[in-house]
Amino acid sequence: MLPNVTKILIIGWQAREAHFLQMLRENLPRLSDLMVVGKDYDDSNTILRYFLDQVGKTSLPRRFYGEGGFTHFVVNQDGDEFFRA
Repeated sequence: MLPNVTKILIIGWQAREAHFLQMLRENLPRLSDLMVVGKDYDDSNTILRYFLDQVGKTSLPRRFYGEGGFTHFVVNQDGDEFFRA
């Protein structure tokens, strides 16, 4: 199913599993949107940049979220736009 994936939401994952990243790099031709939820903005942005570098994507819309972490993200419905688009 990976070739059909157009969006990825990363929550609390450091993107360090080399085998999985290779699988994503080789099988995500349609990836068009990515969002990372981390414990703070620096954490989210670091994960986002590393993930994009590892999967070889540089021209994606980049969203990172770190205000209050996952709980804040869910309670405030801050992912709604990402899920709708």
